[in-house]
Formats: sequence, C-alpha cells, structure tokens
Amino acid sequence: MLKKLGEKYKVSNWISAAALFKNSGKLIMDICRAAMRRDKKIISNLILEVADVEEEAYKIVKIKE
Repeated sequence: MLKKLGEKYKVSNWISAAALFKNSGKLIMDICRAAMRRDKKIISNLILEVADVEEEAYKIVKIKE
C-alpha cells in the first residue's frame, strides 16, 4: 500500500520505505520458520535485523521531500 501511495503522490521516500518494509516482512517469515525449528540464535539475530530494517524505513518515511 505504501508503495502504491508513493507512486500515486510521487513521494520517492515512501517507495523506498515500502521496499524496506517488504524486506522486513520476508525476515519475519524467516523468524517463523526458525521458530518452527526452535532455533533461538537465528530468531534473535533476525529480530535484531527486522528492528534495524524497520528503523531505517521509519526514518525514511519521516523525511520530507
């Protein structure tokens, strides 16, 4: 949705942030797979990676063009 809105209103920051959120979603799916294997180390690392990716995405969204 964020990507579509970015395209509609020509806000490149939203488009960039949308790509990061998409990546975050893929990482969350990896967390679920790791949870099924009960791999605590991978889960911990992935949670930190999700936090970093989403922090960057939110920073991008906040920037005014």
